[in-house]
Amino acid sequence: SGSLTDQNQIPNPMQVNPQSVAQAPFDPLPAQLQSYLDAVLAHWAKETASIETYRTDFKRWTFEGKPNHTKYAQGIIRYRKPDNGMLKVEELLFDKGDKGAPAFAQLPGQFGEWYVCDGTNLHEFDRTEKVVKIYEIPAELRGVNVFNSPLPFLFGVKADEINRRYWVRPVEPPADAATGKIREDIVALEVFPKFQTDAQNYSRVKVYLDRKEFLPVMLEVFQPNWTPANNVMDTYQFD
Repeated sequence: SGSLTDQNQIPNPMQVNPQSVAQAPFDPLPAQLQSYLDAVLAHWAKETASIETYRTDFKRWTFEGKPNHTKYAQGIIRYRKPDNGMLKVEELLFDKGDKGAPAFAQLPGQFGEWYVCDGTNLHEFDRTEKVVKIYEIPAELRGVNVFNSPLPFLFGVKADEINRRYWVRPVEPPADAATGKIREDIVALEVFPKFQTDAQNYSRVKVYLDRKEFLPVMLEVFQPNWTPANNVMDTYQFD
């Protein structure tokens, strides 16, 4: 109740700022490592091609250039092939601690994102401002995965599309928090955007895939202005 509606148009990402952002951020991979990467991408594409519906709960830690987490969110993601879905933050907490460990608390009137896509329009529910924005999806983008950005790689990939849009290299999986040993159940990739349309959302993404199902269990999304001294990023954990 009391909401407003705003009608907008989603630009075609392949026609707006299609220029390359830079040269490759790393040297060409050795032949053996490139062969491994090609096999990973092919298997990832094969394993996710048959996904019809997808649902997950997620946790997100947001860093805004400070040592501690500055925001914490919990929410849900729902998806039905090819382009119906929802991302909704159900709890949003802010770090109120000045020193030491984070101390998260709710702030009155502050809500996280809530997006719903019906294949024709993308609805953005701004619960803080009590505004609903409706973005019409251009006809040429309907029937494809419109949730590709700014939360990419979640619902599956096509190997040729990944190679066209990104520079990709394998990286070491994270260590197990309990044992300190590298997790052998995880395949880890580091992905850099080739085009400005992706680079305006993130400078790179680390994707951690479950080795059994080849679905992301974690994403580390580094903001465009990230530097070692300016740690601005989001870490997503998917259940």
